[in-house]
Amino acid sequence: SLSLSLTLSISLSLYLSLCLNTPALAYDVISMSIFSMTGQFFIFYCIETFGPVVFTIIMACRQVLSIVVSCFMFGHPLTAQSFLGAIIVFIAIFLRIYAKQRSRK
Repeated sequence: SLSLSLTLSISLSLYLSLCLNTPALAYDVISMSIFSMTGQFFIFYCIETFGPVVFTIIMACRQVLSIVVSCFMFGHPLTAQSFLGAIIVFIAIFLRIYAKQRSRK
């Protein structure tokens, strides 16, 4: 326990020293922390307001869009098979939303 504590305190002091000597790193770490915290608030709000199923659908859409945008931005090949997979995911998501809305009527 003492050795772990010493290791962590040495690592922490090295990290703090690095951040103090590299302001851009400190800015990036603080920015990332703030965005991460804000994202968590939105996740909690979404689950509380719309429920876990809607949140799961939102996250699935986000992941598929992330992959497609990454392919276009960084020039990754988007094969017909992967494009078909993305389309199937979107169709399944929208059919689920449609079925849920229809069952409410």
